[in-house]
Amino acid sequence: MFTAIFKPRKEANWLTVNITALFWAFIIFWLMQLAVSASISSIFKCNIVGVIAGNILVRILSGVVRIIMNTLIIYALIMTFSLIFKSMKVGIISVLSASVILGIANNFVVQTRGREISFNDIKSIGTALAVVGDYSFSLMIGSIISIILSVVAIVYLVRSDYPKFSGLKKSMKHFLTAALTIVLCVTTVFSGISIGYASRNYRSQGTEYNGYYLNFIYSIKNSRIKAPVTYSPGAILDAIEKNDFSSLVGSSKDVNVIVIMNESFANLKEVCDNSGAETKLETNVELLPYWNSIENGVFTFEDGSTQTFIKGNALSSVYGGNTANSEYEFLSGSSMAFIPEGSVVYNGKLNEENSYTLVDFFNYAGYRTVGIHPEQPENWSRNSIYKYFGFDEVYFKGDFSEIPAEDYYRGHVSDKAIYDRIIDIYETKEEGEKLFTFAVTMMNHGGYNHSSFEPTVTVEGDSAASEYLSSANESDKALEYLMDYFDDAEEETLIVVFGDHQPTMSSSFTSLYMGIDGASTVEDMQKMYTIPYLFWSNFEMDSDINDSLTSINYLSTAMLDICGIRKSAFFETIDNIREVIPAINAFGWYDIDGDFHDFKDVGDTDITVKEKELLELYEHLIFNLIFDEDNKLVNVFGLPKVIQNHTTVHEVESFHKFRYSPKVFGANN
Repeated sequence: MFTAIFKPRKEANWLTVNITALFWAFIIFWLMQLAVSASISSIFKCNIVGVIAGNILVRILSGVVRIIMNTLIIYALIMTFSLIFKSMKVGIISVLSASVILGIANNFVVQTRGREISFNDIKSIGTALAVVGDYSFSLMIGSIISIILSVVAIVYLVRSDYPKFSGLKKSMKHFLTAALTIVLCVTTVFSGISIGYASRNYRSQGTEYNGYYLNFIYSIKNSRIKAPVTYSPGAILDAIEKNDFSSLVGSSKDVNVIVIMNESFANLKEVCDNSGAETKLETNVELLPYWNSIENGVFTFEDGSTQTFIKGNALSSVYGGNTANSEYEFLSGSSMAFIPEGSVVYNGKLNEENSYTLVDFFNYAGYRTVGIHPEQPENWSRNSIYKYFGFDEVYFKGDFSEIPAEDYYRGHVSDKAIYDRIIDIYETKEEGEKLFTFAVTMMNHGGYNHSSFEPTVTVEGDSAASEYLSSANESDKALEYLMDYFDDAEEETLIVVFGDHQPTMSSSFTSLYMGIDGASTVEDMQKMYTIPYLFWSNFEMDSDINDSLTSINYLSTAMLDICGIRKSAFFETIDNIREVIPAINAFGWYDIDGDFHDFKDVGDTDITVKEKELLELYEHLIFNLIFDEDNKLVNVFGLPKVIQNHTTVHEVESFHKFRYSPKVFGANN
């Protein structure tokens, strides 16, 4: 073995070749763990529940299995690349280099987005490359050591003689060995055998616990779309037809509607102050003076004009990025809770047949519908997605090319410039024309690393936080500018504002000011997924939305009620679910008593029958909406053609053959 590894020869037998490949696979595994700055001891953690979870022997055996799995996967890659390049030396160097680069890239994604690279990110590579220049990250000490050791290993390999492969017959046995190895590893993972670690920090620390390659295969497994066990379109119809659909008819109030999804907009001061952390976030000036001045209620002024404010907090399903998921939750009423983790819905999951959103409702009600996103149209494929959604017109970055330099902030189109465009659209619309505008701002976008930036809001010792908070402060001023304009608008107008997610802050920031660390529970981490929202109108409005805490997927149903816009049976059902489950995101939900439930807590015994029924119904509806091409309940998601006795009458020819089954949702209590 020593001779095979440290005195390699140009010619070697099958056993020598495989021993050498396995040795280097083991070395690459550890170098990759260093590259992601993973704690080596974490590989010996175990997620087997019950009494044996504390058994040190079980932990050790579980860790050994994971090390072996990663080593075998890397071994198979070494053999494959060696055969492709007909040189074992080139094969080892290729896998070593690629692995360390992937490890560092994974570390970068965790720092900027709070989650790891997964299989679903392959489709996001275009958008990732478009925004990567906005970010900076620091190399951890483990990554630096990994790079140094990798360079030493590559120099050694270059100066050494390793076997070369030539001829199909001689190479076939090596190819078969590699193929059987990778099949064994993938089959083991997909068989359901519990060898991986899926903790509350699975998305951000899975590589630390599983090793990168094993964790990546787990992400492939988790990305598979499978129908829920009790799924049946017929049962869905049975369940939702118990709802009261009397409000579906609608009574539009001829209200202009402006929705602002504000990039990375968060009231971090409020979140941090309420987190329970000992250290308070102190800034040199008030962070969001306009936002903080808003009080909920209906206000009538001396001139007889009225304004209504409804302000609160909502749960987002993403942190630091993947804006498109928040966008989809709002526009569709769907929840990322029931979509494979790590997914971005805009990546290949939407088409003309399943893109039902509230844009359809406004189009049906005679509105002119406008979408605004001041970045490249290819980002998250919005150039195609917005067509599916049915916007009458859209504005992307190119449509802001004529704005002056002062209308840019941190390299992005400023919020004020977007609001000026909205005002211009409003002022130039035809008399009596109703307007629905959905705008995604970009000014607060991540990448708080501009060396020439001069902050107006400062946090001592944290330049990145100072840059973000300064941007949020400017965003607050721009929002006041928009509101001041519509204060005097003659036509009734509703403005809805919400943040898509919190900004990516350093782990030291979240630890110091939010009390988030490796021991934090999923419930604790919801502090990082809390964003503010605001409903404002220049008329008296009424809404039953939870002004203490709701979630992005529910904001649109509340908005439609305020406007009197006719809704689909799906949106009406979401409203009914909201009464029992007032806030939900990809990690869990809050019940009406304010108790949090983690989706991965399989031992949670506090879930009521009603909650279980509604969660299943929500999951099945979203599966039917996005993934079930043969049994699409088109009249449930689109506007129903006939309303009779408060129940949607479904046209049989609109559906594929329903698989009617016994009721699985109950709905008796």
